[in-house]
Order: sequence, then C-alpha cells, then structure tokens
Amino acid sequence: YEDSYWSYNHVAYDHFHFRGPCEQPPSPFNLTYDGMEYEVEYHYNTYDDCTDVGDGWECEVGHDYDGDGEADEYHYDYFPYDECEFSEDDMVWHCVTHRIHPVLEEGNHSMELTVEGLEVGTNYTVELSFDICQNNAGCDGDWGGLEFNATAETMSETFYLVTDNYTCDVNINVHLYEESDWSYYHVAYDHFHFRGPCEQPPSPFNLT
Repeated sequence: YEDSYWSYNHVAYDHFHFRGPCEQPPSPFNLTYDGMEYEVEYHYNTYDDCTDVGDGWECEVGHDYDGDGEADEYHYDYFPYDECEFSEDDMVWHCVTHRIHPVLEEGNHSMELTVEGLEVGTNYTVELSFDICQNNAGCDGDWGGLEFNATAETMSETFYLVTDNYTCDVNINVHLYEESDWSYYHVAYDHFHFRGPCEQPPSPFNLT
C-alpha cells in the first residue's frame, strides 16, 4: 500500500507457496482381534532412482534386453509420498507394492479398539462403522458412536463381529472427534481391512 492524501492505495500483491514433507501422522488407534494385534504384511520393490514429481514419487526401472549392462528401455512406477523411503544403508529406494491383510476365519470375533494420546478431561466422540461383504451377496454395514470424557490418556472399547465362510472382506473405519467450544472437530481417522474365506455359497437354483 502507498500513502495518498486521503488513504492508502493498493500497489502490488504476490504470494509464496511451500510444500512440506506431508508425512502421515501416527495413528492413535490400535486394534486387536481375538487377542491378536492387527498387522498388515507389506511387500516392497527397490529402485535406484526415485524423483519427486510434485504429488508423489516417480521411480525409474531400466530393462537391459541384450545383456550389455546398459538399459535399453525404461519404465516408471508411481507412488504416494508415504509409500517410498530411501535407505542410507544400501543406497536404494524401498517402495510398497502391495499389502497382505490379516484373515478372519468363520466365527464370532472379539475386537478391542484402543485410542491413545488423549487429553485427560477432554470430551471425545469415536465413530465406528464397518462393512461385511460376502461372495455374490453384497455388503452389510453398521455404524455406531461413543461419547466419553477422557479420564486417562488411553481408552479401550470392545465390540464383536460375526463372519462366516462366505465372508470375503471386512472393513472397519474409525474417526475420532474432540469437543471444542462450539462443536466437535475431526482429530484422526484410520481403517482396518480383513480378508475372509470367501467360499462360494450354495446355489439357490435347481433345474429338472
């Protein structure tokens, strides 16, 4: 702004934008099922060169078809920022290519959800939804919420899920909200995915 006789006149405007590491914060949720801790098995590929392309990593793969030690052709794999990490030990990039989720066999399963990092004396709401999907039968879902005042930094809640041999997938979504002066604001989200036996149900049809 520039000072004039009566006021200030706008002279110029600009803006500056920066990007940060944008890493995923640690989840406050832990889930155990039938007494076992929920864990996902990760599988990785290694790359010599990955480049930041603005919205993730572009990782180069060379193909040496004639065996002369020089790449004859390249292709590129793309990953979100949080799925690649450079290792100083072996000087290569390790990127997640796929995940193997735990399996729920047929039965009534005990689930215990633990929320960590709470502030004592603060009011929270946990929203929990899940879908149980069966082979050729779609998905059945349910939803529930739990309001509580934190009396400790950790809170646990137990619930149960029933699956059968025709269950293919179970998806559990969890949201944490914290009470503010006027409403609740979103604090964290996580999801947990299970695989089931996914057997083919018996056919309801008979032909004579």
